[in-house]
Parts: sequence; C-alpha cells; structure tokens
Amino acid sequence: MKKKVLVIGCGSIGERHLRCLRFTERAEVFAYDTNATLLQKMQQEYRVTTFPNLKEALASQKFDGAVICTPANTHINIARAVVQHGAAVLIEKP
Repeated sequence: MKKKVLVIGCGSIGERHLRCLRFTERAEVFAYDTNATLLQKMQQEYRVTTFPNLKEALASQKFDGAVICTPANTHINIARAVVQHGAAVLIEKP
C-alpha cells in the first residue's frame, strides 16, 4: 500500500517535491496551498487531490507524511499541526 504524502506549499520547491513524488509512483500525493491558481495547476498537471485549507486537508484522511514547503516563518506552526495529526514531517529549508 502506498504511503499518503501531503505537500504543503505549491511554489517552485513544493511543485518539485510533488513532481518527484508522483514520478516515483511510491506514494499517493496530495497538495495544500492557499493560492487557488497554484492548486488548480497542481490538480490539472499532476492529477492530485488538492486542499485550500490545512485543517480541512488534515481532517480528510490519515497522512503518513508531509513535506512543508512554505515560507520559513510558517514552518513551526504547520509542523506542529502535522505532528499532532500523526504524520512524519520533512521541512524544506529556506
């Protein structure tokens, strides 16, 4: 069974992680971003389920891991939410 991974932040770094995870076909990939245009691009180009709200994403299902690709000042709060959810965390450095 594939691991479920949520990519948080779909800018250039987030998109790179999403693309690579999809390419390996070893994980079921999901995406979260507050930017509707980026989410639409991720959904259309990579055919992943997207979420415009982090709480909604975390409530939707059990994720095995998350890759945090947001601005550095948001990392701690997002990481706490993901860890409380029970998922492993990879924080992309600034």
